[in-house]
Amino acid sequence: MYAVVIRVTLVTLLGATSAPSVAASVHLPVDSMSGLPETSKTHLDPGSVRVQVEMQDGRIRLLTAAIEAAVLARRFEDADRLMIEGLTRYPAYEGWADYRHRLAAARQRDEQQEREQSNRREQAKALVSEAYRMAAQGNYNRAAAILTDANELAPGLPGIAVARADIIRQRIDSQRQGDRLRQDGEIRDIATAIEVAIAGNRIADAERIVAEASRHHTTHPGWDSLQRRVANARQAADTEATATKPIDELAKENRQLTARAWELLTQYREAMARNDLDTAERAVIEAEGIGGGSSEVVAARAEWAAAKRREHGKD
Repeated sequence: MYAVVIRVTLVTLLGATSAPSVAASVHLPVDSMSGLPETSKTHLDPGSVRVQVEMQDGRIRLLTAAIEAAVLARRFEDADRLMIEGLTRYPAYEGWADYRHRLAAARQRDEQQEREQSNRREQAKALVSEAYRMAAQGNYNRAAAILTDANELAPGLPGIAVARADIIRQRIDSQRQGDRLRQDGEIRDIATAIEVAIAGNRIADAERIVAEASRHHTTHPGWDSLQRRVANARQAADTEATATKPIDELAKENRQLTARAWELLTQYREAMARNDLDTAERAVIEAEGIGGGSSEVVAARAEWAAAKRREHGKD
């Protein structure tokens, strides 16, 4: 009954002089107005009542502002604590229900956002795994694009930066390994070409190949052995040339060559000078039929074979 009387008195004193405020919604209990005369008396001091109402109004405004700040900062536990404090100290304030509703709605939105962010993080993690799979298959460009998509889903996710660094390192290692494999393949081809040149008695070609290859692949440790191999082949070829009798002596002793053989070798040399390999080959074939065991004919065949391989190499 006393609270009702005080509320009516406050409305009478304040309602006509100000817009609705927090104070207009407050039910002040009798015992909260220490120092005021008994409510059964009719001499309430309007000035004293107004001061107490305005003080309470200011405290409530501070509390509600703190609640709003906590909600904006997503500090919901602080907002709950402030709500409890407000309800305990000022239970008659009618605005608490609205703040309670706003706090619940903000918490719900936050939980929904957290779920969405969690889903995006999981999707980003799946993309990181996919990027690793692409990198393992050597598809580094695709892996980089996937990591970009993952970062758009979950910016700053630590796993993305780690994956990016790992994949860049894998790409560099793969390129280095590919370079080594290509170099090893080139060196094998060079060694094969040297052996073919030696077998075809094209020692000058073998020497040239070794010299060029050693300048191009400076770190390969096998050039010394190949150079020795070519040097030995050169020595053997020189020894064989010295020991082989000239064609005219063979012709006189064994009758393996005739004037026709000499003519064919002359035709062969003229055709080689013109780079007419087909005509040169026909001359060599016929000369082999006449004196195939002669060193001159054997040398002509080796020279023609070397020229033919060079021609194929250009193609």
